[in-house]
Amino acid sequence: MVAGLKGQSRGAKEQLSASVLLFRPATVLGWHRALVRRKWRYKQGPSVGRPRKNEELEAWIVRIAKENAGLGYEKIQGELAKLGYKVSPNTVKQVMKRHGIPPAPERKKYGMSWRTFIGHYKDQMLASDFFTLETVGLKTIYVLFFLEVGPRSVHIAGFTTNPTGEWVAQQARQMVWKLDSRQPSIRFLIRDNDSKFTKLFDEAFTDADTTY
Repeated sequence: MVAGLKGQSRGAKEQLSASVLLFRPATVLGWHRALVRRKWRYKQGPSVGRPRKNEELEAWIVRIAKENAGLGYEKIQGELAKLGYKVSPNTVKQVMKRHGIPPAPERKKYGMSWRTFIGHYKDQMLASDFFTLETVGLKTIYVLFFLEVGPRSVHIAGFTTNPTGEWVAQQARQMVWKLDSRQPSIRFLIRDNDSKFTKLFDEAFTDADTTY
């Protein structure tokens, strides 16, 4: 009788061990990562708006802007026309903004390359962006953060599942208030063209005399 109980106990332990092996943490995390990849793959719809110019043209815009501090958007457009590229001044502007290149007056004023500009004014620069987290239930959480470029201090502004323009702008206002007494003061803001960064977001910084 005792031998029979021991045999049943041993069999139960083996079944339990087999079940535990099926649900190791690494396995569960692997499933979650696969579900997250599938979720974002399905969320990608057709692209909206005009496509970016090809990489070669974008590289020329960046090169001309960096090597010619006094050229504005239209002047760069003219130089590109000589190379056979037909592009609008607004496209030049958008490419330069994506690469963090300031407009001609700013570049010419300081008479320096972008690398030198960053090195000189890094303590007066603030960068902003989002990163995302996925919950177990595959709910996406958007985390807005700001980075002081010089000291590399990161500020987590807030997180939400619905980053509306008003919510993002409010976080920007609070960041401006938080850094109000900072020395040296913030003069430049770096961000990408994410639609979550609305006009209200920019106004929070332009009202504080920040260039973006």
